[in-house]
Amino acid sequence: MNVEVNFGNNCNLNCEYCFVKKFDTDLEISSDYFIKIANWLKNVKIEHFRPVGGEPTLNIKKIDLFLMNLKSKPKAMTIVTNGTMLEILVKYLKKFYFLYGIRNITLACSIDRLGYDKYRKIDSFETITKILELKELYPFINFSINRVVSDQKEKELEELARDKKVLAIGE
Repeated sequence: MNVEVNFGNNCNLNCEYCFVKKFDTDLEISSDYFIKIANWLKNVKIEHFRPVGGEPTLNIKKIDLFLMNLKSKPKAMTIVTNGTMLEILVKYLKKFYFLYGIRNITLACSIDRLGYDKYRKIDSFETITKILELKELYPFINFSINRVVSDQKEKELEELARDKKVLAIGE
């Protein structure tokens, strides 16, 4: 079974195109709630786990608590992040790999603009460089880069194709 759990919609960015902004970003879900969900899933074999909502790094302790309380740990996990706190996230992913035995971990980072990103207040190539460095240090984590495509960004479709060529060089 594949399981997705929303750990909250809070985010440290305010991207104009983000679908999460349409939901209650102040929603605070108690840690007890995630323990109840883990107990409810105690007899379920989870193949793939995906925490969803806003920026997962802001809820990483709740994600950890949820995984800690699962009787049967998932075989695979995917986390989508905005990439602004990669070092914190990777620290926990190491724990999930070594302590909880989750052997197939994917960290998908959203890179939505080429060059300077006004929401992240850094150059997107700095984030890509960081991902490539982390990929060398932590080969057991599958790193990927996502890109939001919306009607606000139709002109960037051409750049999306070029991005793929640029990223293929670093692989």
